[in-house]
Amino acid sequence: MLDFVGSITVPLSLLVVGSFLADIPAGQVFRSAKLWLLSILRLLVLPVVLWAILRTMSTDALVMGIAVTQIAMPVAVNGTLLSMEYGGDTASMAQITFLTTLGSILTIPMIAALLL
Repeated sequence: MLDFVGSITVPLSLLVVGSFLADIPAGQVFRSAKLWLLSILRLLVLPVVLWAILRTMSTDALVMGIAVTQIAMPVAVNGTLLSMEYGGDTASMAQITFLTTLGSILTIPMIAALLL
């Protein structure tokens, strides 16, 4: 039973994010300059900054690859769920989750090709 509950957690959380996005007009996600700025910061700037820091510290290539790849990942669904639980701005959190997930389709391969 616990295995089943653990297996269904991620799909259910994605359904919750999708339900929040369903209430938002389609173009609103792409019109927010703040969300674009945060997405670029999360998906491009932070991995490059971490790569530069680890490179100056002569970090092992495997450790650097794992760390840079992890920081280049999109915003986790957990943020939306926590925002919902504690009364945060759930609509913005769902939008940034969607936008960074969509953007990561391009940025993760780009980061991997250029930095790793």
